[in-house]
Amino acid sequence: MTSAQTLDSGDCVAGVAETLMGEFHRVLPLSTVTSVVLRARRELAGLERDVRFHEVLVRVSRARLTRLQLELTA
Repeated sequence: MTSAQTLDSGDCVAGVAETLMGEFHRVLPLSTVTSVVLRARRELAGLERDVRFHEVLVRVSRARLTRLQLELTA
């Protein structure tokens, strides 16, 4: 299996959601974290699925979750 095939699977989304849940679990529910990651993945669908795709998905999702967190704690 190539890295592109691995990144194209749901495991990429699950892994990103799991990582970010560790960072945001005190403020945001798992369903919110997962929804944000899935939405970001759909919006990034035009990007080439390589190793950088995972990094971009994490960064976009983390930025959006941070914004949500700030809105809830403001």
